[in-house]
Amino acid sequence: MLRSHVLISILGSFLVLGGAARAQVVDPPDNFQRDPVLSSVHIGLGWATLASAMATGILDPHRAGLATHETLGWTTAALAAATMVFGIAAHWGEVGPGFGWDANNIHSLLGAAGGTLMMVAPLVAPPELHKALGELGTLAMGIAVVWKIVY
Repeated sequence: MLRSHVLISILGSFLVLGGAARAQVVDPPDNFQRDPVLSSVHIGLGWATLASAMATGILDPHRAGLATHETLGWTTAALAAATMVFGIAAHWGEVGPGFGWDANNIHSLLGAAGGTLMMVAPLVAPPELHKALGELGTLAMGIAVVWKIVY
């Protein structure tokens, strides 16, 4: 019960930040050219990461066995890392401190936070935090994806 209240509070905070993000739009430098292939790979990896993360949560060790859950968890961690690497490569000129709280920066911060939590969950999370970190990482990356669609 407490966990759902915390997640709802976090989601509400991100939505409040959305008003500020929408108000500030900063154009990338004139010499910036987004690579469409890198951007497409980043988008595809993002969706694959979310699908893998949700499958990992649904197929927990009690339902699908430990081997299936662990395989999905490691796959999710690898996909999250790849998503972040391709995101940085594709959008390096569109994000950064100079752009303020624009939609791209919020997307990248939420995605990086979510991806990092997804990698921490199978690697170093203590057993009592493992599930919460995985779920919070999935939520943050999910919000990042929806954020980019909406804004």
